[in-house]
Amino acid sequence: MKKPAWIASLLACLLASLLLSCVAAAASAAPAQRPNVLFIFCDDHTTQAISAYGEKRKLIETPNIDRLAKQGILFRRCLVPNSICGPVRATILTGKYSHLNGFYNNETTPFDGAQQTFPKLLQQAGYQTALIGKWHLDSDPTGFDHWHILPGQGIYYNPPMIRNGQRVKHEGYTTDLITDFSIDWLKQRDTTRPFMLMSQHKAPHREWAPALRHLGWDQDRVYPEPETLFDDYGNGRGLAWRDQDMMLAQAFNDRDAKLVPPPYLTPDQRTAWDAYYEPRNEAFRQANPQGKELVRWRYQRYLHDYLGTIKAVDESVGRLLQFLDDAGLADNTVVVYCSDQGFFLGEHGWFDKRWILEESLRTPLIVRWPGVTSAGSVNGDLVSVLDFAQTFLDIAGQPAPADMQGRSLVPLLQGHPPADWRTSFYYHYYEYPVWHKVRPHYGVVTDRYKLVHYYKPDVDDWELYDLQTDPLETRNFIADPDRAGIVTELKAEIARLRSELKVPAEAPRHAYGKYPFDGPATPPAMQPKPSPPKTSPKPQPESSEREVRVMSFNIRYGTANDGENHWDRRKEFLIETIRAFDPDLLGTQETEGFQRDYLAEHLPQYDHLGAGRNDGLESGEMMALYYKKERFEKLAGGHFWLSTRPDQAGSRSWHSSLPRMATWVRLQDRRRADAPPILFLNTHFDHLGTRARVESARLIRRQLETLGEGCSLIVTGDFNAAEGSDPYRALFEPQGDQSSPLVDTFRVAYPQRGPHEGTFSGFKADAISGPRIDWIGVSRDWEVIKAEIDRTARDGRTPSDHFPVIAVLRATSDTAQ
Repeated sequence: MKKPAWIASLLACLLASLLLSCVAAAASAAPAQRPNVLFIFCDDHTTQAISAYGEKRKLIETPNIDRLAKQGILFRRCLVPNSICGPVRATILTGKYSHLNGFYNNETTPFDGAQQTFPKLLQQAGYQTALIGKWHLDSDPTGFDHWHILPGQGIYYNPPMIRNGQRVKHEGYTTDLITDFSIDWLKQRDTTRPFMLMSQHKAPHREWAPALRHLGWDQDRVYPEPETLFDDYGNGRGLAWRDQDMMLAQAFNDRDAKLVPPPYLTPDQRTAWDAYYEPRNEAFRQANPQGKELVRWRYQRYLHDYLGTIKAVDESVGRLLQFLDDAGLADNTVVVYCSDQGFFLGEHGWFDKRWILEESLRTPLIVRWPGVTSAGSVNGDLVSVLDFAQTFLDIAGQPAPADMQGRSLVPLLQGHPPADWRTSFYYHYYEYPVWHKVRPHYGVVTDRYKLVHYYKPDVDDWELYDLQTDPLETRNFIADPDRAGIVTELKAEIARLRSELKVPAEAPRHAYGKYPFDGPATPPAMQPKPSPPKTSPKPQPESSEREVRVMSFNIRYGTANDGENHWDRRKEFLIETIRAFDPDLLGTQETEGFQRDYLAEHLPQYDHLGAGRNDGLESGEMMALYYKKERFEKLAGGHFWLSTRPDQAGSRSWHSSLPRMATWVRLQDRRRADAPPILFLNTHFDHLGTRARVESARLIRRQLETLGEGCSLIVTGDFNAAEGSDPYRALFEPQGDQSSPLVDTFRVAYPQRGPHEGTFSGFKADAISGPRIDWIGVSRDWEVIKAEIDRTARDGRTPSDHFPVIAVLRATSDTAQ
């Protein structure tokens, strides 16, 4: 029988309702799509250089970074626990302070990639992870499906990089390249999985080299000076303020000022560079400003360059945001903009960071999370990079490990700060004396006060700063009786925080860096290890253990009549230059006995070998060599003369104008006990005898075959001959059917010859166009990580009449070639 129409209609409605209910139930049961994370990170980008933060000098407009702030949330007091590059990066990865993650400074220890990090936890949760750009943790990244990083600090133009363990070389401006590679990875990623990309720039790190398109971007604007540009460090402030090395007046060198061009530009790049800088540099030289006027000139040059690098960073942010829009990813991607710490832009007369003071302590933090953050919101709570690891895990819906020391920022991003959010923050800076001689200090930060203890090596000073009455932090209120109660409360708070955070009563010596001021600086992880039993599998050293830093330096005779460049006037500068690079092996030429001893006294971490060329004892120039005694064991050593009678002291041949010699030492690297020994040889060729130089090169080549049998080879020296000359070919090119045992490290690093590779300076920083006569040659079992001409200078003067040359090498195998 046919059913009535109304019954059929009712059944149809019930069926449709049932189907809709099933679909809704299925939808609610399906897991929500997890957000992506794009972390855009800079090095030394301070809040004063982001227009969204409203700095009263109005230094620069950053429209793309400001767009993030308008669409998301801006944090006004994001603090760092240790204001220096590598330690902040380690804190972000681990969610722990330096004393727990082990990375205290940029000098002594590589980051332990075996420890727990948030990228590893995200990987385990199904995220694909990538790191592109600056890493600066002296070890290979772990926890990333893809990584493409700058070695060390990186350079601004034409950077060598390491892509998933393979070294590659790129041409272009580094900020642009990092952006390109970040977008390329986003295009090629697995679109079925959420991603976490860390796109990390070198800029605006020292030496602040802008892109060519941004030279002159500010049309020679005269920037307002900060109120404290000529700070006198008075008002009760202690030795730490007065005895530092961060001042534009003193520490701002010719490379910083662009009076010396970067050595890594292509000819076309150099032409554009010189077109902008040289007319202005010539005007500076003609004006020859002194005193405060020199500081003012440096401040203006500094801001043009520093802010010029920010222009490229802001463009990078715009390109990344545009890609997210075009790819339909913006609505489900959390974008975070941050830097590793703040930076001084002339405040207190300084550049750099390190201090607990606001410009250094506070880093920019802007977050856009569509549907979560309120557009244009501002937060003033005390937050930190310490919170990032837990925040990223929370965004991904993952629990945070109990040993992380921060807190998730997600409630703050949602606009609901917890009632128990922190009201105080612990800070601790360690690295001393290099770089910048900032005394180690720790302290507590609140919304109004900071109590700081400067405690090493020659200070024991407490200082109190009041941001409400003295926002420029120019006065120490520690002796103010009206604030005695505040001091008592804050000291108790420091004790509470140190206990809660498990801060040891005394930091290990290596926490303070490589340069000793009270005991050996070598961390336990890098102490010499005994050789394993012969039956044990051969250990594979970490890459950092395979690296050797080499410097060759003609230091100029100490008895020469050099006027203002006399040895007594430059010897401290020369020591500082050596310490700044921190070579494992150092070869010096034109070294007299008292200079050899001066270096030995002021570089106590080295053993040395050197003898006078006239008698093999103390008379005449020495080709002294130095090696780190904690790292190397001396197996043998000696000298030979560049003559037909190499064993006869003081002998000379081939029309040499003077006796010439070579000093050598055979060393065992204690870090690599099973590796072949290193033969380290240092020499100085004759300056007049053309034939003598060629025959000297041939003799050294023969000596390497005997002295260096079974060894990895390193040769340093002043060869008084240019690249392509007969002596150069005799040392570095095949002879007959015999290949050369050496390669030229500088030419390996820079295959294309440039016009500004001169190594004889005549004490003038701008004398860079002559021949390259100082070389470091090595055997082919070394990988050349870096090779440079060190253009260190002060006020246009160099520490010697030669520029030192440097190389960073990595052993590629445990077999000599």
